[in-house]
Amino acid sequence: MAGPATVGPVEWPEGQTIQTSPFKMNLPKYHLKAESEFTRFEFTSEGKKGAIRKLIEFQATTDPEVYNLAFGDKDPSTGETDDLAVSDNGDTEKVLATITDALYVFFDKHPTSYVYATGSTKARTRLYRMGITRFHDEMQNDFYLYGQIGDSYLEFELDKEYDGFLAQKDILTKLPIMKTVEELNKRKLPIVAIDPALDKYRNKIMFPEKLEKANKMLKTAKLPPNKNLLSSS
Repeated sequence: MAGPATVGPVEWPEGQTIQTSPFKMNLPKYHLKAESEFTRFEFTSEGKKGAIRKLIEFQATTDPEVYNLAFGDKDPSTGETDDLAVSDNGDTEKVLATITDALYVFFDKHPTSYVYATGSTKARTRLYRMGITRFHDEMQNDFYLYGQIGDSYLEFELDKEYDGFLAQKDILTKLPIMKTVEELNKRKLPIVAIDPALDKYRNKIMFPEKLEKANKMLKTAKLPPNKNLLSSS
């Protein structure tokens, strides 16, 4: 079973490496496990249909500046993944907050990258839009957010349909990361445990169709100007 599902003090095994998440919105989130490069994350959704293992994957694309965000269910017995599954576990907001948590941690490790996301279906793309909309007030302070329409990226607007989404961290935003276990247990911060068992997935693509879709998009869509370079010039 997964650890406690709410944000709060947690005791981790001695020697466990911990990463804090700068995403501070006071919402329930699941605790994440990650491999050491923070490109693969796991958590367990717990709801009306039981415990469902989830995998978040930040995939390197043909463009070295861009990672693709892929997400879906993982069968713990076979290791197979499914990004078309509709869990209907009654915890959509909690899952979206947890994915956002992973995004913040990823950007702390890879601050100069872009992250692209689109759904395997139109319904899944709307789910991503729901997440950005729900956490928009905080995210816009830390990221440059774009919506994709055809081959163009426009600054993200609420209540507008998009084909995909792109995020870039504002590197002028200073976000704290590593803390000791003692400090963590005194503060109410969501945390991520680095699990060496997940390192085996680092160079394995768990959602190949999603990566193929992202690479196809990158052949025609032009990335927006790098605002971090513009602001530093």
